[in-house]
Amino acid sequence: MSGHSEFGTRGRKPASAISRERLVSALHITAGIVAQPGGEVYAPIFERLELELAEVDRHQSVVARARALAIAAFNPIPAPSIRPDAAEWDQSRN
Repeated sequence: MSGHSEFGTRGRKPASAISRERLVSALHITAGIVAQPGGEVYAPIFERLELELAEVDRHQSVVARARALAIAAFNPIPAPSIRPDAAEWDQSRN
């Protein structure tokens, strides 16, 4: 066993296992704490939450781009004909 688990090397779940909504909620709560007098000691937690949220967004963006590319590759949209008489020509072939 390598010491790694589904929770990573420090006992935490990877960012992808935490919903975006929970990260946003935690970021808002932490922002309120950091904004209080003496709250700057919690700034590293705030920064970590920002990084985790950016990673979730980046991953979702990558997946969305890949899906769009896969759909386009397997379901190409036929290009419209630039010939003005193309419809007539297609009908005359039948």
